[in-house]
Amino acid sequence: MLLDKGTVFEHGNMRIEIQGKPGNVLINKLQEGFEIDSPQPFILTIPLDEDDEGVLETLGQDEKKTFKGKVVQKDKIRLATFELPALDRIKFKLL
Repeated sequence: MLLDKGTVFEHGNMRIEIQGKPGNVLINKLQEGFEIDSPQPFILTIPLDEDDEGVLETLGQDEKKTFKGKVVQKDKIRLATFELPALDRIKFKLL
């Protein structure tokens, strides 16, 4: 997914939102999770499987970081919303 010089991008149940002035966010889907590149903070909403906890954990970093999302039920779909900082090609797995 790519948000290019905008503030909101939606595709199905996924959403990227930048508050304030337009910016860029790139999210690559990887076999083991996601790779995210964003020069500014943003909000990411993604659908969850039944077993997912709604937590993103960094991959391949010396010091692991986790981001806990706010999990909600929308119709019959579980969604997690994460407030993320600027990220420089950081890989995550969804727990």
